[in-house]
Amino acid sequence: MIDVWEAKQVELRPFVGGKGSADSDNRKLVRRYVRAGRALLHDEGAIPWALWTSGDLPREWWQETLFVGAINLWYTVYVERNREELALVRGSISVATEYARAFKALSDAIQKRENENSR
Repeated sequence: MIDVWEAKQVELRPFVGGKGSADSDNRKLVRRYVRAGRALLHDEGAIPWALWTSGDLPREWWQETLFVGAINLWYTVYVERNREELALVRGSISVATEYARAFKALSDAIQKRENENSR
């Protein structure tokens, strides 16, 4: 999962200001949405948010013993025990991805042809 408020490489302005500008009200709205998302992840038991009482992650949370232990336990209990099912899911996702790529290519080709015909 990605915590977009903390991810410096994620540019939020196009999403909150329409034309690349983020005014104060939109920034407040985005902060409220991010807080609500973090609270939901905490309440639903999502790692890492559920590990801390308030759901607020400490700096460098990925280096915390609590996180390392939890993620190792999750991997052992869930991933190791469900390899076959996870392989099926990965296969389904792969097929869906290929269909989506093919659909996009077809859609792009149709759009290109329509653009050429309208000239």
